Amino acid sequence: MEPLAHYMLPVVFMLAFNPRTDRRTVLKYSPLAVLPDIDFFFGHAILHNIFAPALIGVVVYHVTKKNREALLLSLFFLYSHLILDLGFVALLYPAKANVISLDFNIYTSPGMARNMWGMITGETAMHESILKADNRIRAEPIEAAENAPMSPVFTQLSLMLILLALLTLAFKQFKGKHR
Repeated sequence: MEPLAHYMLPVVFMLAFNPRTDRRTVLKYSPLAVLPDIDFFFGHAILHNIFAPALIGVVVYHVTKKNREALLLSLFFLYSHLILDLGFVALLYPAKANVISLDFNIYTSPGMARNMWGMITGETAMHESILKADNRIRAEPIEAAENAPMSPVFTQLSLMLILLALLTLAFKQFKGKHR
């Protein structure tokens, strides 16, 4: 996923779904959401695994004099990065030198939507419909991360997710002010 999405999505979700968490504190720890991408210069595995965020979280916990909120926010932002990168991440590195590639897609055709609408409205005409799943999990050698194609800086999907997350946050703010 792109850097802006790595930053914006966790921030907006944290603010929207945890309204009691101080905004300044969220923004203070939010740069950790993009921190794992610095390993791009070192092979894209050093920080894109389940161990690095835990280690960084422990460091933050001790630097902040055992502040539990700092630990939880750090872990949230660091692990959110892994979740958003699940399409290509070295989850168990260095214990296992493989990159996990997850593809999960479900496709449908316009005919499927028309058939569903027909079932609701009582229409009996059946349209050709296709529901296709294209899902797979692959483990590839760690070198695959080093030879991966360029990553996009921003995509349409990220824009849609960020806008949806911002809409959620705006709704929560509006709802909270009008009670």
